[in-house]
Amino acid sequence: SSAFNKFHTMEYVQQSRDYLRSYRGAIDAVPGSTYLDSAEKKFSIEKQEMAAMVMFLFLLLIFSILGFELMSNVIGFAYPAFRSLEAIDRGIKQQDLDQWLTYWCVFGAFTVLEVFRGIIRIVPFFFLFKFLFLIWCMLPSTKGSAYLYSAFIEDMFNKYSS
Repeated sequence: SSAFNKFHTMEYVQQSRDYLRSYRGAIDAVPGSTYLDSAEKKFSIEKQEMAAMVMFLFLLLIFSILGFELMSNVIGFAYPAFRSLEAIDRGIKQQDLDQWLTYWCVFGAFTVLEVFRGIIRIVPFFFLFKFLFLIWCMLPSTKGSAYLYSAFIEDMFNKYSS
């Protein structure tokens, strides 16, 4: 199992690098990319990977300025809302509809728990954890919301709905 996970992780890393390489031409067209050329030679890191790191740091800066609370709420709502509307409007597979319905159930339950502001003050970096949690819930590859729904919400719903 460990060897499989290691292989799967390396495969994912390689796919990510290949994806980033597809943007190399676009990065070359950006003014100032010569700085990335010299940094690429100096640090032995491909410039598209450096650009991805810079974008990540930029997003982290935006998070710290605007606040993790606002960003986690926007990202936890905006993308899933778009995908849900897309699934309804374009008649996407039932599986996609199920995924977004379970996401909204989990999102709603999590939002209700946030009413207890004392929990938020006790947990350091609560909104960073919320952001990561919601990403985990919405990704089709992790099926986080489906897991949480079947493990916790479904039983509680069935218990109190009859």
